Formats: sequence, C-alpha cells, structure tokens
Amino acid sequence: MDLTGVIVAFTIINTIGTSIKCFNCAVTAEILAIGYDQIITPSCSNFDGSSKYIIDCPYSTMCSRIIAKRHLQNGYEQQTTTVGCAQQKRLRHVLYNGKWMEEYSVEEVYTEECKTMGDSNHLFGATKTYCYCRGDLCNSPQQRLTQQFNSAQQQLVFISAYYFLLPILIFVMKLIF
Repeated sequence: MDLTGVIVAFTIINTIGTSIKCFNCAVTAEILAIGYDQIITPSCSNFDGSSKYIIDCPYSTMCSRIIAKRHLQNGYEQQTTTVGCAQQKRLRHVLYNGKWMEEYSVEEVYTEECKTMGDSNHLFGATKTYCYCRGDLCNSPQQRLTQQFNSAQQQLVFISAYYFLLPILIFVMKLIF
C-alpha cells in the first residue's frame, strides 16, 4: 500500500470514529439515486424520532435545522422544517505526485445559534431561520415545541411552589415576630 492509500485509510477511519449523528428529514420525502443505490430522506411531517430519521454525518461536526415561514395574505402562516447534517464539507483538488486528487475537509463555518434571515416586516412574505447545534441528535424538528413546553412546565412549577410556600412563609414570619 502506498502513502496515498495510508492517508485515505487513516482519514476514513478517523472520520468514522468521530462522526456526529443528526436527525434527517425534508419538507417532502426525497429519493436520491446514486448508481444502483437509493438514499431516502423521509418527510418531517411524519417525524417520530425512529432510526429511519437518523443519519451519520462524517463530514460535519454540527447538525442543522432550517425553518422556513411564508406569511400568507389572509394573516395565516405556513411553516416548513428541514433537518440534517450541517454543510461543512469542503472539496479541493490537489496535485499529489503529478496526479490531481480530491481532498475533503470539514470547515468550521457555523456557530451554535439560530439566525433568521428574510423579511422581518412580512412585506415579501418569507423568512428562514437557520439553526446549528453540536451533539448527537440535537436538531429535532419538534425541538421548538418541546422547549416551549418545558419552559411552561417550569413556570407552572415555580408558580405552584410560590403559592404553596407563601402561606408557610407568612406563618413562620408571624411566629418569629
């Protein structure tokens, strides 16, 4: 095995060992044919968190979630979500021993955050929010609802504790003073 084979083998082994897992789904189910193989991306509208929605991302260190909102004339809003691997793969052609070869690298171009782009005044009807996160399966298309639910639960627990503890606190204060 020559040096090129060793470098390619090391790169593949290193990439496999450190790949991140992300949820993967699109607005509609998509089928990509590569030779005799088919890569199926399921629809986010049927998302259930099962293994068919999980993909290995060997050329990413982050997952992505893109939320597109279209503001309709009647005041309604249409929202679609797409999730998958963050696009971080960079392809370069390099000359190695007199031969052109493809070299892949992973570029760190995103920060862990959500950014909304588009029309904030709803005049042109569309906005897109791009979210990037680190960690396996951090990009659930249902995450936003879950976060709001958890926040509401926390507020309810705080309010309940406040109203439960307030009479006890008043009673203790009366005993002390």
